[in-house]
Amino acid sequence: HHFISSYLRKFLGGNLQVPPALSLKQCMLTWVGCFFGLLVLSAFNEGVIKLSGGEYNLLLGPFGALMTLQYSLTSAPASQPRNVICGQAVAGAICLAVTYIPDFIITKWVRRAFAPAFAITAMTALGVPHPPAGAHSVIYSSGDYDWMFYFLVVLASIISIFPAVIINNISDKRQYPTYWTKFTMCYRE
Repeated sequence: HHFISSYLRKFLGGNLQVPPALSLKQCMLTWVGCFFGLLVLSAFNEGVIKLSGGEYNLLLGPFGALMTLQYSLTSAPASQPRNVICGQAVAGAICLAVTYIPDFIITKWVRRAFAPAFAITAMTALGVPHPPAGAHSVIYSSGDYDWMFYFLVVLASIISIFPAVIINNISDKRQYPTYWTKFTMCYRE
């Protein structure tokens, strides 16, 4: 009985204050960052399309989520370069590997839940959770994408860091990144 009431009480929230909105000046910098960040990725995508004869292109939706992290939540751990790069690398590799399991063992519709769940858990265990990588993992798990697409997504993620560093650090109220660290396990008992 105590567990149930304690559990249900959590549904009411933790009584923390709602974070304040950013100032107009900070919102304008967010707009500039998102615009130039997506412009760089869009130009990269156009180059990929031309060089591959239309065979490859980036699905830019998850990169919109990345822009939100890099220009609105600049100090969040999920926004940091370590999470951006390693999260994409881990989640994509896991989901693409799972697509090699035959459909008679894991059907496509089960794989679309299994692979991302596994990938997101792996990112968490490694200390590199990254929401856009979770979105990409759902895309990868369809089985419609290959290792070249994976490489392009990881490369685009690396590219996205450069405008984020340049634009965010224009403001004295922001610092991006808040840390550069090596890829290490953070799972502890």
